[in-house]
Amino acid sequence: MPSAKENQITLVKEAMLAEESWDMDRILSLRTSDSTHQLLPPSMGWPRLNNYEFKEKFSPLAPVFKGCFRLEPLNTVHDFENHKAVVWCMNTADTATHCGRFEIETIWQLQLTDDGTKIKAITEFVDSAYLLSWLGKLEAGDVAVP
Repeated sequence: MPSAKENQITLVKEAMLAEESWDMDRILSLRTSDSTHQLLPPSMGWPRLNNYEFKEKFSPLAPVFKGCFRLEPLNTVHDFENHKAVVWCMNTADTATHCGRFEIETIWQLQLTDDGTKIKAITEFVDSAYLLSWLGKLEAGDVAVP
């Protein structure tokens, strides 16, 4: 039976692969039923989302990113004692939309269950100016965005 430390390392890797897939059921299967996702900075005005709200907000973007989204972890730091991990990532996608290439750095702060098998909370820091601009261009091309 894997240790909590081994579970945590595996879970973080699986979360990155699930995010790449844009398969909402796969992404949410790694989270607790009361998990939350907060996209920061607060200036974006996006509320903390529960699993249902996350799926509703991000599912419309799945067709844009499915099959072309890549997430490259640039650095991962684990705090095994407090069941946390922080991952700095480069996210890229060569989309088939009029917007073309999507490229943004993100930092994920993950709070995990004590046994390291589920994600309790995600705080995700993004380049808000880039993301809001890119989503605006996408929406201008008649693609529904959150």
